[in-house]
Amino acid sequence: MIKYLLFSLSGFLACFDLFFLQISLFARPLNPEIPISQYLHKSYSHKNRIKSVLDIVQDDTGFLWLATYRDLIRFDGEEFLYYNRSTRDDFPASAARSLLSDSQGNLWVGTNDNGLFRFRDNIFTQFDIRDGLPGASVRELFEDRDGILWIGTTAGVASFDGTAFRRFTGPESLETKLVNFICQDAEGSIWVGTNQKNGVYVLKKGSDEFIPYQGELSSLTAEAPLEYMIKDNNGKGLWAITSDTLILIKENRIKKNFKLSFEQSRREHNRQKVANSKIFQDRNGALWLTGDSGLIRFYNGSFDFFNHADGLNDNIVFSAYQDKEGSLWLGTQPGLERLSEPKFTIYTQDEGLFDDTVNAVLEEKNGEFLVATNQGLNLVLPRSKKTEKLTDPLLRTRIRHLYKDRSGRVWVSTYGHGILIMENRKIVQQLSMKNGLVSDKVRLVLEDRTGNFWIGTQSGLSMLDRTGRLTNYTTDTAPGLINDCILCLHEDAAGKIWIGTDGGGVHIYENGEIQQRHAKDDGIPGNVVFRFYDDGEGGLWVMTNGGISILKDRTIHNLTSENGLLTDNVFEVLLDRKNKLWMTTTFGLFYVTRHDLNQVINGRKKSFPITLFDNNSGLKKNPASNAWSEQDSEGNFWIGTYGGAVVINPENIPINTISPKTIILSSNIVSRNSGKTEKKITVPADISRLNFHFAVLSFISPKKNLLQYKLDGFDQDWSVPGKQRDVSYTNLPPGNYVFRVKGMNNDGIPSQEEAMLAFYKTPHYYERLWFRLAAALSLLLLLILEGVKVHRNRIKKLNHTLAQQKIQIELERKATRAERLAKEQEKELSESYSRFVPHDFLNFLGKKSLLEVGLGDQVERTMTVLFADIRNFTAISEGLTPKETFDFINSFLGQIAPAVQHSEGFIDKYIGDAVMALFASAQQALHTAVQMNKILLDPQTQQCIKNHDQEIRIGIGINTGSLMLGTVGSEHRMDGTVISDAVNLASRIEQLTKYYGADILFTEKTYRRLSNARRWNIREVDRVMVKGKTQPVTLYEALDGLPEDIRSVKIASKKAFEEGVHLYRSGRMDMARKIFQDCLLHCPTDEAAKIYLCRCEHYLESGIGEDWDGVSRLDFK
Repeated sequence: MIKYLLFSLSGFLACFDLFFLQISLFARPLNPEIPISQYLHKSYSHKNRIKSVLDIVQDDTGFLWLATYRDLIRFDGEEFLYYNRSTRDDFPASAARSLLSDSQGNLWVGTNDNGLFRFRDNIFTQFDIRDGLPGASVRELFEDRDGILWIGTTAGVASFDGTAFRRFTGPESLETKLVNFICQDAEGSIWVGTNQKNGVYVLKKGSDEFIPYQGELSSLTAEAPLEYMIKDNNGKGLWAITSDTLILIKENRIKKNFKLSFEQSRREHNRQKVANSKIFQDRNGALWLTGDSGLIRFYNGSFDFFNHADGLNDNIVFSAYQDKEGSLWLGTQPGLERLSEPKFTIYTQDEGLFDDTVNAVLEEKNGEFLVATNQGLNLVLPRSKKTEKLTDPLLRTRIRHLYKDRSGRVWVSTYGHGILIMENRKIVQQLSMKNGLVSDKVRLVLEDRTGNFWIGTQSGLSMLDRTGRLTNYTTDTAPGLINDCILCLHEDAAGKIWIGTDGGGVHIYENGEIQQRHAKDDGIPGNVVFRFYDDGEGGLWVMTNGGISILKDRTIHNLTSENGLLTDNVFEVLLDRKNKLWMTTTFGLFYVTRHDLNQVINGRKKSFPITLFDNNSGLKKNPASNAWSEQDSEGNFWIGTYGGAVVINPENIPINTISPKTIILSSNIVSRNSGKTEKKITVPADISRLNFHFAVLSFISPKKNLLQYKLDGFDQDWSVPGKQRDVSYTNLPPGNYVFRVKGMNNDGIPSQEEAMLAFYKTPHYYERLWFRLAAALSLLLLLILEGVKVHRNRIKKLNHTLAQQKIQIELERKATRAERLAKEQEKELSESYSRFVPHDFLNFLGKKSLLEVGLGDQVERTMTVLFADIRNFTAISEGLTPKETFDFINSFLGQIAPAVQHSEGFIDKYIGDAVMALFASAQQALHTAVQMNKILLDPQTQQCIKNHDQEIRIGIGINTGSLMLGTVGSEHRMDGTVISDAVNLASRIEQLTKYYGADILFTEKTYRRLSNARRWNIREVDRVMVKGKTQPVTLYEALDGLPEDIRSVKIASKKAFEEGVHLYRSGRMDMARKIFQDCLLHCPTDEAAKIYLCRCEHYLESGIGEDWDGVSRLDFK
């Protein structure tokens, strides 16, 4: 036996004390105070071979053994091993009926027609009628307190003292009848029951003969056979069962009897009696009754029923057995099932909920909870173990969120009825689209510090202020809102409202406006925002579909699965009282300690360990993505899942404290299974591959068990803990080895002993010492002879090499000079052509030199296009000669071109007096446009431009979109160009600057790609349909770069102007006309206001028509 310290698995065992290494043999039994439906329930099947499990037992090693009509089966938690006449010569049986693991470590197997078998040291020994058994079909096995084995057959009973069988004679009915049960009472008497009326017999302590039972029970056995009997483990009595009554017998008298009241079943049950019943008593004293009516538990005078309608595979239950970890195993007609102690409490439809999909939980009062489902609203009262259904018809719908405001009212967010406001669990008010709500499909509610209520819906955001007025924000009415589906809301310490959307990232409401602040392009990992979480340390966590972003001190730190998250889609974060952070996902829930997480955030570690709870831990289904969890007043978490409301006490999660047994199941170097072996095995030299198959015997959640292995003499260290159960080693050198395995159960409790297998690998003949010495001498002689030969050849080759090197040096000198001249010519050529083809153009094509460019090279990019054109160029150039015109254009372009380069853009084309430039971002393009205007406002710049006598102004149009950069032409003449509808639209926008009297116009696509639009003074000008286009375009005017007198008045009238535009689009022409008249009073040169004033007067006279959409259709270019 080798004991060892807890092996390393970072952070996994930190919560356990060393006393867990000295735990008792058995774990805490099943809690009898909770319904059977709350236990973890697992069914097993394997290739349809596990059917009619008649008996179950666990041996000293820890294996489970199953007796079936077809096989004797050994189960290690993951693999089934079948024993029958086809797989074992020493087990010529076709069916196993009864099992017993005795106090000496023997496994006894009673078969249907082949007598009794003892399994010891992997060898079966058969006993039959010739050895003293009364019959060949063994139905019952029992070991008394003196270690005597009792065997019940279809033809009577016998005992076995370890050396010989004794067949009991006596009443004829006992000698020839089928034995139903054998038990021993507190006085040491043996009780035997048969399948006949009055078929109970007793062997008194010290007696040699069974006598018919005489006592109060006789009146019952005279009417029908007694089904089964066991000794009460917690007292001196006996428990017996008939087809409809459970009986407690003490001192040969009926102390109590309990009718099997099927009316107590949670579901309909059409039976009033049971047949083929057996009784099993667990370590908590609960009685488990099996038979043809499902599973029945009796505890403290009450029955609890669990049958096929509750999830049992079948109502026929043959056997029940409790293993060392406390799980209850059931043998049914379809197979094998297990009930285990749950780690959580789960409320489902079985406990009274409307529906198993839970969307939100709210602790309305201390210890009283509202639970929102897809079908309605429940009230759960854990202390009184009651669940009620709220019956108001408006509540019988899908409920997405529950919110308790500062006055104690509960706001119920429904998916069809809008908001329902409740007081004392009664609806007192409803808010819906009829009242002005943006949508009746409501996802959540938030009350801010000023008393306003923010209502997130499927179609936008509504704000209900303290006066009762509703203000709606949608993508149509709030330009900064990118997505209408609101998933979450949060108010920070500064009073800002953070808005999480389904695809549009994070928005912030501040100073009366909504702006998109954080999206995937800005550094957060995803645009679907599930939740916000304030960590109390100045950080705001944003849970997205790409990971978690922590916003703190103007920095963003992202956490993903690479850092230890179970998945990138984390829905919620909850902090328990021990500073552990719990997170919900589609794969379950997990926690990470705050310390481990900070190690990653601070850069000390790359990832953190997590503790996972999933279906293998007892979750019926995983958390819902949009569910809202609750931490109650006692620190428990209530988590909504697709399989009910899960209640977790994070400070008291049940732990499987049983230290598991680790075992080597098989190996190709040993002929029998062994957990350890005393004798060293000799492995022949011709076995090149050594295989080992091993397991850790813990059954509660085998998929979470972990194993480590090490081959002493070969491996330097233990393997990383994992689920691998097989390993192979090839071509091991000769020597002594010990293969060792250790493991841990589902909760990290390690095995106390290692499984070991020692062996010696014999060498091949060529690995022996004499062979190696002979080979070494032969090799030495060959090396000497070869050395002489090599030396002679080397001298010859050396002389030849020297002559060749002289020739090579001269050739390399000439080649180096020619290469240097070629590079100089290439450099001169590239510098000359760069004046015509920008280096940036080559960079986008992925070319280092113009010489690498080929016809048809292309690349698709999203870029911003800028067109700039001189105003009144025709009038300026009319009086100039061609040379003066060229001088004028070149001096003008020389002044504005540097602004493009300073903003990291490049000029693609000079088109007469116009410039077309490309930029990687909208921010760079707008900055360039403003700088161009500012340059031209400088009088010194005007003086530097040749041959003109009036002020030079330009019009600039900007658009953003996808475009193709590449080369076109033929093999003899090609040119670099840009092809895109976005380029054509930018040119059209530049031409519209004259119409609107604006210096800079740009499209909505450019506006939405500005990283910080509030930095600029921008006003929305119009929504137009330009000639040749079928989709309207929203135009914006940049006011920066205008002469200061015009800029200031346009900024002052910006809000009024945009309000007038909104009224115009709404068709309210009279109100719009007044606003534009006022704008012109402040700024008479505002051409856009003049245009709108003319339009208003026109439509006031002619009317706007039924198809009015507010879009201006411009038929000119």
